[in-house]
This record gives sequence, structure tokens and C-alpha cells, in this order.
Amino acid sequence: MQIVPLTDKLYPAWDCACREMDEAWFWHTSSWLEYTLHYRPEMEPQSLSFMVLNDNQIVGLCPLIIETQQESGRKIREFSFGNGPGPAPAVASQFSEKMRKEILTTICGEMDALAAPNNVQRAIFRSSPPAPAYWTGSMQPHPLQRFGFLDISLATQIVDLNRDEAKETLHKFCDRSLIA
Repeated sequence: MQIVPLTDKLYPAWDCACREMDEAWFWHTSSWLEYTLHYRPEMEPQSLSFMVLNDNQIVGLCPLIIETQQESGRKIREFSFGNGPGPAPAVASQFSEKMRKEILTTICGEMDALAAPNNVQRAIFRSSPPAPAYWTGSMQPHPLQRFGFLDISLATQIVDLNRDEAKETLHKFCDRSLIA
């Protein structure tokens, strides 16, 4: 497998791969990457994004931005997107589980190789719920845990839009009041 750093000349191929990979979504595209690079200039963002090729075919994408932030009076370098989680790497879905694991191992190895010389102390990624693989069940839940990442999932919140919010609020208030 070959690691290829993302350059603006490779944006068309990158975006095509984003459209074809079930684990990718808009947050993986070069448009979102460019937006993020200009979103918080005070964080000195720099793209270290790369793709993984196998037999000259894109088999993995890793949108990766290194940012600097101040924390307790010192600079912290991290892989993030605008000080929030970046999209998790995307792997082509047409391969066997063994091959997909090999691609993800290659991606994580490259992230480690990029982290050391850049003094990266933290990395924050999220799976993309709008990605097709998220809903079809073909995306492995928390695949980065195998590589030492922690799962800090957020609770899902569902809002029933058929309910009358004013009545619900009044009902809750009345239930908690001291008036019998």
C-alpha cells in the first residue's frame, strides 16, 4: 500500500473517492477541508490529509488537520477540525474485513508517523452519521478503538416534533408546582 499526501491537484480524485466510499460524507470532501483550514486561522491549521492507494486505486482516505490551541497557558497540538472532532478515516467498503483492517492499520500507522514530528498530543475523530455505511450497518462501530482511541460517544437525542411544546412545558411546570 502506498501513502499519498493530499494536494489541491488531487482534490478531484479525492472527492470522487468520497462519493464512492460508504464511510465518507461531505465532511470528508476537499470543500469541507478547505473551509476548515480557513475557519479558525488563530489555530494555525495545516492539512496533513492523505490517501491510501492499493494497485493505484484509492482504498482509504484520511482527512487530517493539525491545529494549535492554548490550554492552561501552553500550546497543545492536535488533530482536529476547528477544535472539534474531525471525520474518522474512510475505507472502501468493497474489500474483505481482513483487507479493510489492513487499510485502517496503514492509516493509523501514518497518523502516528505524522504525529510524532509535529508534537501532536491529541487526536479527535467522529464517525459520520450521515454516511451511508453508518445506517446500513456496514460501518464497524468504533473501529478506531482497536488502535488505542477511546470511545466518547454522545447520547442520541430524538425530538418528537408532533408534540405541542407549549403544553409539554406547562404540564411539566404544573407537575412540579406545590399547588395541588
